[in-house]
Amino acid sequence: MSPSEFWRLTPNEFYYISKHHSNHLSDSYQTSWEQTRLLVYYIFCSYPKKNKNPNFNRFKTDFMPLPWDKDFKVKDTEFFDPEKVVSLDDWKDRLSKLSGATTKVNPEDIAKMNI
Repeated sequence: MSPSEFWRLTPNEFYYISKHHSNHLSDSYQTSWEQTRLLVYYIFCSYPKKNKNPNFNRFKTDFMPLPWDKDFKVKDTEFFDPEKVVSLDDWKDRLSKLSGATTKVNPEDIAKMNI
């Protein structure tokens, strides 16, 4: 907006233009955080857990609430329980049971690959 255009505005026009600009910035900020929350949810779901993964709506309210959510409340809960963490060896054993394969590498297979 040029200075001459600015000086021709009425106070009402200026108010609506500034309000629109503020809303635009707020919407882009909110969109950015919503995208971040969705990425965090997908990353969270990619890690194995004994319990089922929460659905996205439960995740939004319990794990990552944002100020514009209706029931925004900061919960004072611990998200990380060290006793529930699965070791890498346990994880490999679980995968091998699921796939029916062993986790051992055959040296002959590596020789065939010409690495």
